[in-house]
Amino acid sequence: MTQIDWSQYIDIGEYSSIELDMYPDVTDEDIENEINTLLLSMGETVEVTDRAAEEGDTLDIDFVGTVDGEEFEGGSYSGYSLTLGSGTFIDGFEEGLIGAETDQTVTLNLQFPDPYRNNPDLAGKDVTFEVTVLSKESKVIPELDEEFNDAFVAENTDYSTVEEYREGTSRALEEQYHEDMVTYKSSYAYYNVYDNSTFTETYPEGLIEKFYNQYIDYYTQTAEDYDLELSDYLSDYLGATEDDLIAYAEDWSENISKQTILLLRIAQEEGLFITDDETYLEEAEAYASEQGFSSVEELEENESVDNIKLDITMTRVLNFITDNVIETGTYADGTIS
Repeated sequence: MTQIDWSQYIDIGEYSSIELDMYPDVTDEDIENEINTLLLSMGETVEVTDRAAEEGDTLDIDFVGTVDGEEFEGGSYSGYSLTLGSGTFIDGFEEGLIGAETDQTVTLNLQFPDPYRNNPDLAGKDVTFEVTVLSKESKVIPELDEEFNDAFVAENTDYSTVEEYREGTSRALEEQYHEDMVTYKSSYAYYNVYDNSTFTETYPEGLIEKFYNQYIDYYTQTAEDYDLELSDYLSDYLGATEDDLIAYAEDWSENISKQTILLLRIAQEEGLFITDDETYLEEAEAYASEQGFSSVEELEENESVDNIKLDITMTRVLNFITDNVIETGTYADGTIS
């Protein structure tokens, strides 16, 4: 790790004096979104009797599902509340109920997806659902232009007028955005460096392979813990195939390799590698506690010293980047927190 010249793999962007606007602007669209959220929360649910079912309606239904003419476990229900468009059921189920009337029975000839982790035995099979619509409900939302007025605001918020609501909401969003910047400053700073760096698309020997194997090993071990073959675990719990896993592993290992190159390039430039045992033991104790281990010895039983040093070094680099951020900006009224 310390013997590699990391500069040959990256042209690194500015990292020692990154400027971050800690007070992102609140836009008119942001305020409109807050108003729409308020209006949505004030919506009234009413029974629909004068039209057919539409997307967004909530239907009370009975249904019976059959495969090869036989009912199957979990395929039937009485009095189920289903919102059309929620994606709760398999493809075609909710779409097939659009246009249905109350007391109508609809026959849906569908097919289970393959894989189907909810019940692998049904994967890819044809299925028929007989669905009876017992009732329909819809949520009536107040109109922004017609009903969002001073009287509405005074009755439903802590403000007296629309103008006060907009001003108060704008300030609340400003404070929220600032708090987010403070909380995630380290991430914002890191990705600023990452986005402004150029990678050579070459990698130290074995680096990508190391992370690729870690990724595959993790899911292989997890499958073993579930007493399943890897393919069955992926299908049942993740809805994925082994080819999917390989593709994910390739993408992840390349991305994590780039992140490693970036951080270790800075560590090399700024002398942030751990070079003595005393420093290692001191920082490893803190790291062990953070990871839930009672001692460095217990930590080393579960992770190699090289990996521990790598993790600590990366934390050092992230702290260095964050500590050197130049914070800029103010609230709209010119104040700061």
